[in-house]
Amino acid sequence: MPEYFSHDYDAREDEKIIDLLSDLGYEGYGIYWAIIEMLYKNKGVMQSQYNRIAFALKADTSTVEKVIKSYQLFKSNQNSFWSESVKARLKMRQEKSTKARQSANLRWNDNDANAMRTHNERNANVTKIDAIKKEINKKRNSNDVDRILREDYSDKKYIPKPK
Repeated sequence: MPEYFSHDYDAREDEKIIDLLSDLGYEGYGIYWAIIEMLYKNKGVMQSQYNRIAFALKADTSTVEKVIKSYQLFKSNQNSFWSESVKARLKMRQEKSTKARQSANLRWNDNDANAMRTHNERNANVTKIDAIKKEINKKRNSNDVDRILREDYSDKKYIPKPK
Protein backbone atom coordinates (compact mmCIF):
# COMPACT_ATOMS: atom_id res chain seq x y z
CA MET A 1 0.00 0.00 0.00
CA PRO A 2 1.53 3.33 -1.00
CA GLU A 3 2.36 5.78 1.74
CA TYR A 4 1.27 9.39 1.49
CA PHE A 5 1.40 12.59 3.49
CA SER A 6 -0.78 15.67 3.55
CA HIS A 7 0.55 18.56 1.53
CA ASP A 8 -0.60 22.14 2.02
CA TYR A 9 -1.92 23.27 -1.35
CA ASP A 10 -0.69 26.81 -0.73
CA ALA A 11 2.85 25.86 0.38
CA ARG A 12 4.30 27.88 -2.52
CA GLU A 13 2.90 31.03 -0.94
CA ASP A 14 4.83 30.62 2.33
CA GLU A 15 7.44 33.39 2.77
CA LYS A 16 10.25 30.90 3.37
CA ILE A 17 9.33 28.94 0.24
CA ILE A 18 9.15 32.17 -1.79
CA ASP A 19 12.71 32.97 -0.65
CA LEU A 20 13.81 29.46 -1.64
CA LEU A 21 12.12 29.77 -5.04
CA SER A 22 13.67 33.18 -5.70
CA ASP A 23 17.17 31.84 -4.94
CA LEU A 24 17.07 28.28 -6.29
CA GLY A 25 13.98 28.12 -8.48
CA TYR A 26 11.99 24.97 -8.86
CA GLU A 27 15.13 22.87 -8.53
CA GLY A 28 15.35 24.00 -4.90
CA TYR A 29 11.59 23.53 -4.46
CA GLY A 30 11.83 20.00 -5.80
CA ILE A 31 14.76 19.24 -3.50
CA TYR A 32 12.77 20.62 -0.57
CA TRP A 33 9.80 18.31 -1.27
CA ALA A 34 12.08 15.33 -1.87
CA ILE A 35 13.68 15.97 1.54
CA ILE A 36 10.19 16.18 3.10
CA GLU A 37 9.40 12.77 1.57
CA MET A 38 12.66 11.41 2.97
CA LEU A 39 11.83 12.80 6.41
CA TYR A 40 8.49 10.99 6.38
CA LYS A 41 10.27 7.75 5.52
CA ASN A 42 12.73 8.35 8.40
CA LYS A 43 10.24 9.13 11.18
CA GLY A 44 10.74 12.88 10.86
CA VAL A 45 14.49 13.11 11.53
CA MET A 46 17.53 12.64 9.29
CA GLN A 47 21.26 12.73 9.77
CA SER A 48 22.91 15.87 8.39
CA GLN A 49 24.78 13.93 5.71
CA TYR A 50 24.29 16.36 2.85
CA ASN A 51 26.47 14.45 0.41
CA ARG A 52 24.41 11.25 0.87
CA ILE A 53 21.15 13.16 0.45
CA ALA A 54 22.52 14.90 -2.64
CA PHE A 55 23.61 11.56 -4.09
CA ALA A 56 20.14 10.08 -3.48
CA LEU A 57 18.50 13.09 -5.13
CA LYS A 58 21.08 13.42 -7.92
CA ALA A 59 21.60 17.02 -6.84
CA ASP A 60 24.51 19.23 -5.92
CA THR A 61 25.62 18.86 -2.27
CA SER A 62 25.85 22.62 -1.74
CA THR A 63 22.29 23.11 -3.03
CA VAL A 64 20.96 20.42 -0.70
CA GLU A 65 22.80 21.95 2.24
CA LYS A 66 21.49 25.40 1.35
CA VAL A 67 17.87 24.13 1.19
CA ILE A 68 18.24 22.53 4.61
CA LYS A 69 20.13 25.33 6.37
CA SER A 70 19.32 28.68 4.75
CA TYR A 71 15.54 29.16 4.73
CA GLN A 72 14.44 28.20 8.25
CA LEU A 73 12.36 25.37 6.76
CA PHE A 74 14.05 22.83 9.03
CA LYS A 75 15.33 22.71 12.60
CA SER A 76 18.72 21.17 13.26
CA ASN A 77 21.44 20.34 15.72
CA GLN A 78 25.03 19.27 15.04
CA ASN A 79 24.14 15.81 13.74
CA SER A 80 20.59 15.88 12.41
CA PHE A 81 17.73 17.96 11.07
CA TRP A 82 13.94 17.71 11.08
CA SER A 83 10.75 19.52 10.20
CA GLU A 84 8.41 20.45 13.02
CA SER A 85 5.38 20.19 10.72
CA VAL A 86 6.41 16.70 9.57
CA LYS A 87 6.88 15.59 13.16
CA ALA A 88 3.47 17.03 14.13
CA ARG A 89 1.73 15.29 11.22
CA LEU A 90 3.47 12.00 11.96
CA LYS A 91 2.32 12.27 15.56
CA MET A 92 -1.24 12.99 14.45
CA ARG A 93 -1.13 9.99 12.07
CA GLN A 94 0.11 7.75 14.88
CA GLU A 95 -2.65 8.95 17.21
CA LYS A 96 -5.32 8.27 14.57
CA SER A 97 -3.86 4.84 13.91
CA THR A 98 -3.84 4.02 17.62
CA LYS A 99 -7.48 5.12 18.02
CA ALA A 100 -8.52 3.10 14.97
CA ARG A 101 -6.72 0.02 16.31
CA GLN A 102 -8.43 0.43 19.71
CA SER A 103 -11.84 0.80 18.02
CA ALA A 104 -11.23 -2.29 15.92
CA ASN A 105 -10.18 -4.25 18.99
CA LEU A 106 -13.36 -3.21 20.80
CA ARG A 107 -15.48 -4.07 17.79
CA TRP A 108 -13.96 -7.52 17.43
CA ASN A 109 -13.74 -8.19 21.19
CA ASP A 110 -10.21 -9.49 20.97
CA ASN A 111 -6.73 -8.30 20.12
CA ASP A 112 -6.76 -9.32 16.45
CA ALA A 113 -7.87 -6.19 14.59
CA ASN A 114 -6.65 -7.70 11.33
CA ALA A 115 -9.31 -10.43 11.37
CA MET A 116 -11.66 -10.42 8.42
CA ARG A 117 -15.38 -11.00 8.75
CA THR A 118 -16.88 -13.65 6.55
CA HIS A 119 -19.30 -12.58 3.84
CA ASN A 120 -22.36 -13.78 5.72
CA GLU A 121 -21.66 -11.97 8.99
CA ARG A 122 -23.53 -8.70 9.23
CA ASN A 123 -22.30 -5.61 10.93
CA ALA A 124 -25.40 -3.45 10.48
CA ASN A 125 -28.98 -3.70 11.67
CA VAL A 126 -31.44 -5.61 9.52
CA THR A 127 -33.09 -3.28 7.04
CA LYS A 128 -36.85 -2.70 6.92
CA ILE A 129 -37.17 -4.70 3.72
CA ASP A 130 -35.29 -7.61 5.27
CA ALA A 131 -37.69 -7.50 8.21
CA ILE A 132 -40.67 -7.61 5.86
CA LYS A 133 -39.19 -10.52 3.92
CA LYS A 134 -38.57 -12.40 7.14
CA GLU A 135 -42.15 -11.82 8.25
CA ILE A 136 -43.50 -12.95 4.88
CA ASN A 137 -41.41 -16.10 4.98
CA LYS A 138 -42.87 -16.91 8.41
CA LYS A 139 -46.40 -16.60 7.03
CA ARG A 140 -45.63 -18.12 3.63
CA ASN A 141 -47.56 -21.28 4.46
CA SER A 142 -50.75 -19.41 3.68
CA ASN A 143 -49.51 -18.74 0.10
CA ASP A 144 -51.19 -15.36 0.20
CA VAL A 145 -48.33 -12.85 0.18
CA ASP A 146 -50.48 -10.01 -1.24
CA ARG A 147 -52.99 -10.38 1.57
CA ILE A 148 -50.17 -10.40 4.14
CA LEU A 149 -48.71 -7.23 2.71
CA ARG A 150 -52.10 -5.47 2.62
CA GLU A 151 -53.05 -6.50 6.12
CA ASP A 152 -49.76 -6.07 7.93
CA TYR A 153 -47.90 -3.37 6.00
CA SER A 154 -50.46 -1.22 4.17
CA ASP A 155 -49.85 1.72 6.52
CA LYS A 156 -46.11 1.79 5.71
CA LYS A 157 -44.82 4.32 3.18
CA TYR A 158 -42.81 1.75 1.24
CA ILE A 159 -45.79 -0.55 0.52
CA PRO A 160 -48.56 0.92 -1.67
CA LYS A 161 -52.07 0.73 -0.26
CA PRO A 162 -54.49 -1.44 -2.23
CA LYS A 163 -57.17 0.35 -4.24
